[in-house]
Amino acid sequence: HFNLLDFLLQHFFPGDPICSPPNISLPLSTDVTKATKMKKSEDFVFWVKVAKNCHITGQVHMLYNIELFSIELASGSFRRLVIRIGTAVGDIETPIYGSSLQYGHYLFRISGDIEGQPATKTSSFGYIEVTSTNLVANITGARRASQGLNETLILNGTLSHDPDVGPGEYTGIEFTWLCRRNNERFPINITALPYVFPQSGSTRLPGQDEGGCYGTGVGKLKPWDGKAYIVDLNVDKMKGDEDYVIKLIMKKRGLTTSAVHLVRIKEDIHLTIV
Repeated sequence: HFNLLDFLLQHFFPGDPICSPPNISLPLSTDVTKATKMKKSEDFVFWVKVAKNCHITGQVHMLYNIELFSIELASGSFRRLVIRIGTAVGDIETPIYGSSLQYGHYLFRISGDIEGQPATKTSSFGYIEVTSTNLVANITGARRASQGLNETLILNGTLSHDPDVGPGEYTGIEFTWLCRRNNERFPINITALPYVFPQSGSTRLPGQDEGGCYGTGVGKLKPWDGKAYIVDLNVDKMKGDEDYVIKLIMKKRGLTTSAVHLVRIKEDIHLTIV
């Protein structure tokens, strides 16, 4: 396809290049100590802005090369993870998938030139830091239970999860269940709290009631074996007509989060036959 304007520009104005190197800009920090942050649980999509300066009619194509390197900050070494080659006539949509990356720092680099035009090579770069996503704690279960029915109240933390791994995977998560009455408080330091269990025999006398779930004080609840995200309460061994606060604490990767579940235990059911 012959274009007279392009022919004249190339042959009569040889000192004036038809195309200058394109201007490539990224929405990324160029300071590794202030890298642009993205969550591991997210897909980070941004646009590479490309401004071309060409005296050519019709579409101008830029050939580009995208690379992603992991950075070992301690040694300063780089390891290339991704290379992507393509052609664009405008801005370039660029997805980075957090689920495929480890926590840490990365260098994103793009280079390119105008197709068929010499001396138009250019490049741009930026730094990305993949960071942890906050844990999600969730408790499901009844909020009211009645005594006298030989009932076990099951509270379930199955929906709790690490978004960086996904629902249903609990490896590495530490679950702690606490129980108190509504008028009590959890201590700041819970490490010394004992486990509390339903008391055998008759109900404790009022003077012996030390609060908590089972009259022995505020404490930890023993979860199910092999399923630390599930716990149950022996309703008949709890003080009736009381509101209880059940707290689930989750820990992983140095992160901590929690969820609270309120339960109303109704008094013993007394049946009179006349």
